[in-house]
Amino acid sequence: MLNNLSIELLKAKRTKSFLISILVMGVGFAWAIAAATRYLSNPDMHQISLIFYMIKEVNGLILPIMIALFVSRIVKNEKEGNTFKLLLANGENVRHIFLSKLALTMFILIFLAFLEGVVVQLIAILSGLEMPVSLILWQIVIFLLASFVLTCLFLTLQFLLKKQALILALGVFGGFLGVGFGHAPAFLQLIFPFGGIGYLSLVDYQQVASQVSYVFATNLGFKLFTYLPIALIYLFLSLYLVEKASYDVLSISRMAEN
Repeated sequence: MLNNLSIELLKAKRTKSFLISILVMGVGFAWAIAAATRYLSNPDMHQISLIFYMIKEVNGLILPIMIALFVSRIVKNEKEGNTFKLLLANGENVRHIFLSKLALTMFILIFLAFLEGVVVQLIAILSGLEMPVSLILWQIVIFLLASFVLTCLFLTLQFLLKKQALILALGVFGGFLGVGFGHAPAFLQLIFPFGGIGYLSLVDYQQVASQVSYVFATNLGFKLFTYLPIALIYLFLSLYLVEKASYDVLSISRMAEN
């Protein structure tokens, strides 16, 4: 697996996938800094919880787009060059290929999760707020868990579908769904992949009459406990679908040869 990951890293470096992903998330981080510092200048909204609410909105919109774009680039060349078929014909397990690309995507997402933690701390400093490290660590865990489900989804679609444009369009559409699901009922956030950011959010949005408040979730442990099985379901379902698809491709190829 480590050897496969190192190979994937070299291929991703050639396609500038890392740079593009960082730039896309950088736009989101810049937006979060600008919006959060503006709202936090209002004494009535000068609270840490607002920072995490803004981060949730940015992640809901940007993460699906960034992940769809990244997995598209790391799979595109192999699909266009029929590398997948050659690997499968030579006995390479599609499960290993999928897991290598999943590991590569999570590698860049780990970097971006910690970078987001730096952004959160920067917003707090600029706004004169004290940010507990524990909240930043929670945010990193939330970022990675929600991203894992999205990565499984987009990687699976990338393996199964031929049209890259369709997957990229779904990423953009998924960004708007991510923002919308941020205000959906918890059950819908839990079962739909674009709702993970909203479901796991550190902050809940509350409105009573015309009064809006952002309060920290009191059931975060329960949310993590219930979301972990969902993440595993997406992983195993993804592996099943790509393995089935690869078996069908090999079967058709062998029939054509005969």
